[in-house]
Amino acid sequence: MKKIIVTLYSLIIVLLSLFASQFYKISKSPKIEILSRVEHLSRMKLIHGADISHYQGKIDWELMKKSSDFEFIIIRSSFGTKADRLFAQNIRDARACGYLVGAYHYYNPDMNSAEQAEVFCRTFKMKKEDFLPIIDIENLPKRQSMESLKKGVRNFISIIERNYGVKPIIYSGHHFYQTHLKGSFDDCPKWIAGYSEEWRDEVLDYAHFWQYTDSLKVKGIPHNTVDGNWLPGDKLKDLLNF
Repeated sequence: MKKIIVTLYSLIIVLLSLFASQFYKISKSPKIEILSRVEHLSRMKLIHGADISHYQGKIDWELMKKSSDFEFIIIRSSFGTKADRLFAQNIRDARACGYLVGAYHYYNPDMNSAEQAEVFCRTFKMKKEDFLPIIDIENLPKRQSMESLKKGVRNFISIIERNYGVKPIIYSGHHFYQTHLKGSFDDCPKWIAGYSEEWRDEVLDYAHFWQYTDSLKVKGIPHNTVDGNWLPGDKLKDLLNF
């Protein structure tokens, strides 16, 4: 009888150890960690981040991670009908460093909107907890009217919705958006550039992101400056692909 009890006790210990091991693995899974981090960031007043493209060159990601307070990185995936040559490397490295990531397309107002959407969809494979796709509109057309531009942007947006199942975020300058785009794309989240502290409250009143500078110097990016962005924590979940 004593041997049976000892054997059962040993079996229980083994089973408990296996359960604890599996629980530890689950609790340490990337998905659980990301969700926990999102909950933490959502309680912050403002979250700091940057956006980059191949213009920043080769980034020392570990150095940037140690020397900055960035929590998210938005990366240019494409422009016009071309992919950014460093996008695949940048988004892989940003994810490896634990950043929340997203991708944006620099929209050419005089190029075919469907072709531009196609290259973006081909280049950016959105994952869970990534930022929603982003379209950057900041230039006036030279060969068509503003109405034609808006029609093209709407077509781009519809292709994005069909491909990803979500509405994209629209990036633009404060003056450009207020003058040319306001009222036409109100159902999309906004990311607005306004390089003046006096615009902060006005921008964050109608936008989710505020790009506050285009000349931030960061260790790990030795050859160029980078754009800095603030994001209110209570708006974060609205911008992620859950």
